[in-house]
Amino acid sequence: MSHDIPFELDYPVNIDGVETNQLNLRRPKGKDIKKMQLSKKDELVKSYEFFADLAGIPPSVIDEMDAEDLKKLGEMCEEMMGKG
Repeated sequence: MSHDIPFELDYPVNIDGVETNQLNLRRPKGKDIKKMQLSKKDELVKSYEFFADLAGIPPSVIDEMDAEDLKKLGEMCEEMMGKG
């Protein structure tokens, strides 16, 4: 049973040579939050890695996302964590 949450991109990205307009995110787990809290990295880098982990994609794909899509993705993740 999959609990993936679809996230539609307004601006498609290339993942492994395939252009895609949707990411499928899993719900965050305690280990995801723990990883962010323990990381010594910059807040932006931690966020990008968090997004990539939830979507099951390399952080380099997040680097290539349009800023508008990144903003929406951040808002969606905040809602999933009860901060929205």
